[in-house]
Amino acid sequence: MKHKTPDMILFFVALILLALGIVMVFSASSSTAMAITKNHPDPFYFLKRQVSWLLIGFIGTLVVYRIDFQRLQKMIPWIYGLNSLALAAVLIPHIGREANGARRWLAVGPIGFQPSEFLKITLVLFISWFLTRKGRVSTSFTKTIIPLLFLTLPVIGLVFKEPDFGTAFLLALVLGAMICLSGIRWSQMLVLGSAVIPIGIFFMMTAHYRMSRWSAFFHPWKDPLGSGYHIIQGLIALGSGGFLGLGLGASRQKYFYLPEQHTDYIFAVLGEEGGFLATIFVILLFVFLAARGMHIALKQKDGYTKLIAAGLTASIIGQALLNMGMVMSVVPPAGVALPFFSYGGSSLLVTMMMIGILLNLSRVAPARRLSDEMQEKIFLERN
Repeated sequence: MKHKTPDMILFFVALILLALGIVMVFSASSSTAMAITKNHPDPFYFLKRQVSWLLIGFIGTLVVYRIDFQRLQKMIPWIYGLNSLALAAVLIPHIGREANGARRWLAVGPIGFQPSEFLKITLVLFISWFLTRKGRVSTSFTKTIIPLLFLTLPVIGLVFKEPDFGTAFLLALVLGAMICLSGIRWSQMLVLGSAVIPIGIFFMMTAHYRMSRWSAFFHPWKDPLGSGYHIIQGLIALGSGGFLGLGLGASRQKYFYLPEQHTDYIFAVLGEEGGFLATIFVILLFVFLAARGMHIALKQKDGYTKLIAAGLTASIIGQALLNMGMVMSVVPPAGVALPFFSYGGSSLLVTMMMIGILLNLSRVAPARRLSDEMQEKIFLERN
């Protein structure tokens, strides 16, 4: 297997996003940091933790950059199984850590992490392995697709149970996207959609808070201080920024008007401080990242790594679209982080590892055509 220089465009786009993310975490979190450290005020409280996870992320990126994913195939079912067990453990009292009414964290000593974040990688690896485990991409509806759904939907259901509807929805989208990319017929996709979508709607309607989110999405001003509060404050922040923004650090909404301003709604602070130009610039960076990710996928020599590259790209871009769409009130509140930007160690680490895997796969040079090899052989024999 021949190797070449990794995709440097993807590398630099990711670096720019990471740098902007660190700046925005500090800007968006400084007021909250001062509030929670009022005995010893420290505006850098969240920044220092995010930088620590950034350094861990670079280590994780280097690790996955060196992995041979062809040799890893036999271990993928075991990795997926361990991640599934961790998701189940999260739901067990006194094992999973609860915060804000949700069980999403496991603790290893002083460090807490979210198994659902790592599922964004392991699910893509498992789907890619399962669809190509016979040496080529299989799209048999009864022998491949249906068994795949039985092995993945219950695990996504564990994420839904935490509850984390946003991440579960994202994982379901990635699953659907990868099945589409495998080459399944559209008629079969329609059958799957007609079966799965009603189930998703049913589960969404079983919880009052999810129904209130949908109601607030269509009519936020019916309850401006309750279910519609997040949506209204996010739109106020974006609108306040105008074309050029109020300036870095000058956001007014981050002073306890905008909830989750350094996590789910950090894009609103970006729009308020950087204006329309900053938001468009960040959107274009994600467009470039999507283009390079799909370029890497198309250059792969086999279906297995092609699906990995496409699935990871779909996961990063899908999450970014859900978050930005939520802030702009284009999609209902989903509760997902903005990749590279939102405060959170597990999210940042997993996003960086995804980029590391894409850079890894981009190093594999396409096989030369036989005619080129023959021409080189003839040239050497003649000289």
